[in-house]
Amino acid sequence: MNNDAYTKLEFTTIREMLAEHALCQSVKEKCLALAPDRRESVCRRMMDETTRAKNILDINGSPPLTSMRDVEEILTLCAAGAMLVPDQITHIGQFLVACRRMQHYLMRAESADEVIAS
Repeated sequence: MNNDAYTKLEFTTIREMLAEHALCQSVKEKCLALAPDRRESVCRRMMDETTRAKNILDINGSPPLTSMRDVEEILTLCAAGAMLVPDQITHIGQFLVACRRMQHYLMRAESADEVIAS
């Protein structure tokens, strides 16, 4: 797709709006790097995936997402053998609780749609 088409479709604006909803920097970067695909089969698969995900949201409600802010940094410190301060330990604990909630959410979603939940 050429730059003129991107401008007319306001694709850059759409990517920026999507990136605003990202809860961590790496996902924000993926949103900003998205590009359209010209292959019909890929577009149909992606639209089907989006429809299935919307159905899961309709049935199960919003997923229990939490901010992943600083998690990568804290894990890097752990890998280097550094001691964590209490706030960092608390933050990781909260993140792990959120992961458990997400796991339960996906288990419920799996009954609604196996493809998306996997």
